[in-house]
Amino acid sequence: MEETNYLKSELYNLVSKDDSIFEFIYQYALDGIWYWDTVDGNNEWMSPGFWELLGYDPQEMEHLASEWQDIINSEDLETAIVNFQKHCENPEHSYDQVVRYQHKDGSTIWVRCRGVGIRDETGKVIRMLGAHTDVTQIKLAEEQLKEANEQLKKANAQLEKMNLQDHMTKLLNRNGLEKKFEELLALCKRKKLPLSISVIDVDNFKAINDKYGHLVGDEFLIIIADSIKRAQRTTDACARLGGDEFMVLMLDADLDQAKQGAERIRSTIQKQFVEPYALTVSIGVSSINYQELALCQSDKESIQNILRHMIKIADKAMYQSKASGKNTVSSHAIKTISYVVPPHISDLYSREIKS
Repeated sequence: MEETNYLKSELYNLVSKDDSIFEFIYQYALDGIWYWDTVDGNNEWMSPGFWELLGYDPQEMEHLASEWQDIINSEDLETAIVNFQKHCENPEHSYDQVVRYQHKDGSTIWVRCRGVGIRDETGKVIRMLGAHTDVTQIKLAEEQLKEANEQLKKANAQLEKMNLQDHMTKLLNRNGLEKKFEELLALCKRKKLPLSISVIDVDNFKAINDKYGHLVGDEFLIIIADSIKRAQRTTDACARLGGDEFMVLMLDADLDQAKQGAERIRSTIQKQFVEPYALTVSIGVSSINYQELALCQSDKESIQNILRHMIKIADKAMYQSKASGKNTVSSHAIKTISYVVPPHISDLYSREIKS
């Protein structure tokens, strides 16, 4: 069959007459060459290396295009057809693609298939000469590299999460709080929304630790953290500042709304504990409206100054709650905006903000 195939004989004649065809074969025919009669359409000669690559006996093949079309991935076949049509229309369009073939044993073999059209005097493609290159190992290496990169991304994401998360309560830590505050501050400025914070401190927590031990104290902190998450709104963000102190960032909440949210948190926590483990919290609230935010600069230092000042004000209110008998919510006025704007603007707009 091999000796009498007319396409093979024709190819030999072409190679002997046209040096460029020989150069093409010499350069690209790594795992077999193919020669296709595009006029007939179904006659295509494949060199033995191609069929051996796919686990078939070349002597059993009849040199029909349908033979390889039956074992190529259907999507890749469509790609090859489109590229062939474009190459026929425009010789500058390269006929070059990587396709998947099914090996005789069922495995997948990746093959780079390249070709060039041989045209008649009118420019019509009457034959295609091409080469096959086994790129399976390259593809496997690419897949392994892709998987390794995905694992690395997951690991980096986990590290980033750990860097922003309190390991015990799974709330944001101080780093996470600062990042979230920056996001919410930008959103509030853009949408002209108020922004509030609540500082939450556990009452008499040292006595609990001293009496029952730090392991019990840690369990109580986890319960408190879970209670805060249940009581807060979906748009709020909660962080553990350290020890027995927590903070909630409240998007689109003015001072009154923030106090209502803080009261909801206080009440939820109180209901979680009964004697002899009765635990309560004291909460301080501070708020800044969008008019003040509009005057604030957006550089990192200014944003950190805003956060520090809001925490300072909320801390002051929280200690007021402590002094008022604990287990309550207090708020405190922000007295000036000079900490976040240039002096010449601050002089114009500095004012008292009523709670």
